[in-house]
Amino acid sequence: MTLSRQLMLSGLIILLCLFTGMITFVVKNTQSFLNQQLASHSQDTATALGLTLTTIMKKNDEVTASRAVDAVWDRGYYKTIIVEGKDGKPIVERHQQVKFYGVPEWFIKHLPLETPQKEALIMDGWSKVGSVKIVSNPGFAYQQIWLTFIDSVQWFVMTAILAMMLGGALLYIILRPLRAITTQAMAICNQQFAVQETLPWTFDLRLVVEAMNNMSKRLKQLFEEQVQQTEKLREQAFKDPVTKLGNRQYFDLQFDYLLIDKEKLPSGALFLIEIKNFKEYNDNYGFQEGDLLLQHVAFAVVESCKKFDSAIIAHAKGASIFVVLPNKSKEVAIEVAKNICQSFKDFKYKGLSKVADVGSVGVVIFSAGAAKKEIMSQVDMALRQAQMQGANEWHCLEGVRPQDVQGQQEWKAIFERVARENKILLYFQKTQLLGHPELEIVETLMRIKLDENNIISAGVFMPMAERLNQVMVLDKVVIENVINRILQSKNSLHYCVNLSAKSLDNEEFKKWLLDKAKNLGKKAKQLILEFPEYGIITRIERAREFFLKFSALGCQTSIDHYGKNLSSFSYLFNLKLNYLKIDGSFIRNVHENEEHQFFIRSLIDIARSLGIYVIAESVETEAEYKALLELKVDGVQGYFVGKPTESEI
Repeated sequence: MTLSRQLMLSGLIILLCLFTGMITFVVKNTQSFLNQQLASHSQDTATALGLTLTTIMKKNDEVTASRAVDAVWDRGYYKTIIVEGKDGKPIVERHQQVKFYGVPEWFIKHLPLETPQKEALIMDGWSKVGSVKIVSNPGFAYQQIWLTFIDSVQWFVMTAILAMMLGGALLYIILRPLRAITTQAMAICNQQFAVQETLPWTFDLRLVVEAMNNMSKRLKQLFEEQVQQTEKLREQAFKDPVTKLGNRQYFDLQFDYLLIDKEKLPSGALFLIEIKNFKEYNDNYGFQEGDLLLQHVAFAVVESCKKFDSAIIAHAKGASIFVVLPNKSKEVAIEVAKNICQSFKDFKYKGLSKVADVGSVGVVIFSAGAAKKEIMSQVDMALRQAQMQGANEWHCLEGVRPQDVQGQQEWKAIFERVARENKILLYFQKTQLLGHPELEIVETLMRIKLDENNIISAGVFMPMAERLNQVMVLDKVVIENVINRILQSKNSLHYCVNLSAKSLDNEEFKKWLLDKAKNLGKKAKQLILEFPEYGIITRIERAREFFLKFSALGCQTSIDHYGKNLSSFSYLFNLKLNYLKIDGSFIRNVHENEEHQFFIRSLIDIARSLGIYVIAESVETEAEYKALLELKVDGVQGYFVGKPTESEI
């Protein structure tokens, strides 16, 4: 029960006690007064009637005496009137049954009225000639007390209603600071360090609000210091101080992991951009000018790749910059290389370089599983070819991608058939939540069956689906299948569904998704939508808005590949996130890498303060698993825990 309701109830109880005491006092006083009045009324009537009958009784005129009694009796205020002669025998006698019109019996039982018999003597001089005995009728008195009681109750009800209305309004105003404190406390729990600018006029509440404001400011300072320290150490380990791109360690970390991730990366494009004669440039124009040129080149590369959310860009060493575009075709890679070279040609004209020949671009198309040494050798060969072609040129070495076996028209027909006939195969990979055995989560993975002996993973066909704008079509099929499984199942299994971050740009798709989620009702918590981090950070406001709406339905949200883009921790605030999956590049050989352990430990501390579960993905070995247990992650996922299968559990 809320404080306002408790105060209202307490006020009503006090008011009821006051009313009970008041009505008891009024009714008892009225009862005592009416007892006196009934006795007095009987005595006065007996005396007056006795005087009237004095002359009549002398004559022994019983008829006249009866008429005199009837004149009094007809008024109806008497229960009994008896006129006796001098011998004590009744001469005139009247009796009537007492009736209580509209007065309940329980009221009469609890408030008895005394109606004593009163007597007056009929005298002839000093001689007694008779007597008059009268008992008043209490029915009218009971009616009077009952009406008094009813009026009092009505006044109490009216007063109580008025008191509730006025009291409720006053309590709403008085307790407004408490509601603000509650909101502030909840915001602090979600790492939103709000401060109340308006202080309440109530002294005690003012002290509480000031204490909450001071605590909020202090916690904000401590949290920001923790985040800044963590990000600073992370930048020192993985970010180049001049270009602000990832360094060579970051590139090796990401590229090595991509080459073994056949599930999500069957192929890609590797770029090597090198500034021409960079050492001579530094010698001729100074290191400051050299750093400026390097920064301009890095900016041009980033601008040329900004539309690719999954791009990995790193300043490897000296004058070299590496770019990896996962799952991109040769045509896309060539377009990017041309854009970079075109921007180089404009450098001197724009005053960004002292020389016209800025650099060259080498590109190689690779497949997952290929040897890194061979790929690096090929991209270096492509760069040398570009340098021999002239100033600001590019060169791309041919490569065969798995999806090139099918043409675009064939792939389009395949996607249309899959959507029309609902032919997507769903595989499920178990996620083990440590310390929460009651929560069972599986990640849903897509497969397409080309023929009886050829089932391909999403990593193979999704790049072509993106090129043909078929990603959301496939996502709808998967979501409908998962929602049907949830509605038809009797268990509490949670399904994690991977979606493209580009779906957040499509209002129609988001509306469709929210409508579908509403159908889950109480089972909504079993649906978890998962988006890659590299797509979220470029559309953070749209993601935050959608996550809030999706969470309001009871569903859950997750971000995977966290840490891949060296983004700040701060974007996690107010995101309404349930799960965070650490990118597999930080998990690989984590037991041997103290920097990765520090990153994971820091992420866990920050995420838990936000109420987010941290899950390590791509756990492949027992050594990695044990190291993650020591780091206190909330969950693990990977081939060591469970391989993708066609059954959920």
